Amino acid sequence: MHDTRRSFISRVLKDITSSPVAIADMIGARSVANLQKRTIERIRQGNMIDAGFIQTEEELRSVVGHKDGQTTARYANMAPEKKGSVEK
Repeated sequence: MHDTRRSFISRVLKDITSSPVAIADMIGARSVANLQKRTIERIRQGNMIDAGFIQTEEELRSVVGHKDGQTTARYANMAPEKKGSVEK
């Protein structure tokens, strides 16, 4: 269910609107701020990685706000298909 919701939000961001308020209304989210922080920003970060805008671990840490490489590495290990696109 969460994957379907995330896919829907990703497609809406890409094809229709980037307004968190409009997306929250479409999916019936109670908190626009929570939707923005937990879903929309993560989708945008993933899109930046996929597009090649983020190429090094330092750039990734800067975008996601990690203070050290341990946190970044922990999340990178959760998504093995992304590990090759971020240099260590």
